[in-house]
Formats: sequence, structure tokens, C-alpha cells
Amino acid sequence: MQAMTEQGADELERVVAEVVSAGTPRPSAVGRVVAALARRARAAGPRATADGTLLADLVERVTPRLELRDAAALRAAYPDMSPQEVADELIRSSAVVTAAIGGACGALASGAQVTGVGLLTVPLPLLADTVLTALVEIRLVAELHAALGVPLPAPPTQRAAVVLRSWATGRAVRRGVAADGGVDLLAGVRGEASRLVRRRLTQRATRSLVVLAPALTGALAGAELNRRATRALGAQVVADLGGRPRRRWRR
Repeated sequence: MQAMTEQGADELERVVAEVVSAGTPRPSAVGRVVAALARRARAAGPRATADGTLLADLVERVTPRLELRDAAALRAAYPDMSPQEVADELIRSSAVVTAAIGGACGALASGAQVTGVGLLTVPLPLLADTVLTALVEIRLVAELHAALGVPLPAPPTQRAAVVLRSWATGRAVRRGVAADGGVDLLAGVRGEASRLVRRRLTQRATRSLVVLAPALTGALAGAELNRRATRALGAQVVADLGGRPRRRWRR
């Protein structure tokens, strides 16, 4: 995708990556993402925003730069936990982060104007929520594979394509792809991932608008929406990997 110029992309990517890597984000940090995204949307033009190209391009560019822990790093971080317990903790902590993002973006969306067509109908804070939540969940998907013994391909570009496809479909990576990502990537996984990511992001942003409209005062609604979606994604990936999805969670 070529929606972004390098100058505009660098700023937006940096801000987004900082927020995703910071753990539970502060509202001020989320506000910086919204401001940077607004500048990028103006530069990219309405078409790139309306059809989801801007969002998908951003997610695809940031994903290879995410710091993903492998099995050894997860064991060091959670030395007294079994692989299943580590998976549960990854889902729990990721849901806390996406809930915080949803709450902050839902609050920022209060009073936003809804006009236009396509994703132009979605206020910028909800587009920021879509991108940030997606990247937290993408990191979760990758680390769940590592925790449960299905490591992803090592080269960042191959790993990014495989984990993006996994996130976009909501299913775990097949073990054959994880073991030999290059073969499947040559068969078109990268191109398919790009298409699926854009569709998933568009669906997510539109869903957020439907749930939070018409008042757009949905800090609590945004938090709960993200929390449930992240838990559901994590549970499906864990089940695909042969784990035991947790049924009940403390908030």
C-alpha cells in the first residue's frame, strides 16, 4: 500500500508504536495518536481514509516493528506459570490494555461530528481505537503462539504477514505455516493478509460506530467492547492451538 508519504508515515508510526509498547496507555498518549492520525488523514486524502487503506497501511507498517516475546522471554517473564497459565495471563493483560484504549478513545469521540461516507463517517478517535486495539491484539496472537509452542517464522516481514493473517481471520496459524512460513508466503499469504486486514479493520471501525452511536459518549461502552473482543480472539487462538480457553474472567 502506498497511502502514506514517508514523512507523514514516520511520525504516525512512531507515535502508534510508542502507545502500543507502553502497556496501559494514558489518555494524553491516545490523544497524540488521534492528532497524528488526523494529520495523516488530511495528507492521504478522503479516499484512502474511506476505503480503509490508510488504517491497513498503518497496521501493516507497524506490525514488523512490534517487540514480540518468544517462548524463552515469556518463561522468564512468568517463571512460575504453566504454558496455559501464561496464555491466560497474556489474554487478561491484553484485554486490560485494549479496554483502556477503548475507554480513552470513546471519551475523545464525545461530541464528534459524523458526516461523509465509508470510514469518513467514523470519528478519528474511533479510527485510532481501531488501529491501536488491532496492534495490541496482533501482539497477543503472536505471543500466544510462542507460549503454546507454535513459534512463528523468524524474519520480521514473514512473521508479520503470518500473524496479520492470523489476526484478521481470528484463527491460529497452522503448524505447517509456522514451521515453514516462506513456502506459504510465496503462495500468497502476504497478499491475502493485506486484503483480510483491510476488511477486518473496516468492520471493526464500523462496529465501533454502531455500538457507540448516536451519543458518542461511550467511554465505558468502548472499554467493554474492546475487552470482550480481545478475550474472544485470544480464546479462539488458544483453542486452535490445543489449549483450554478460559470461560470466566475477573475484570
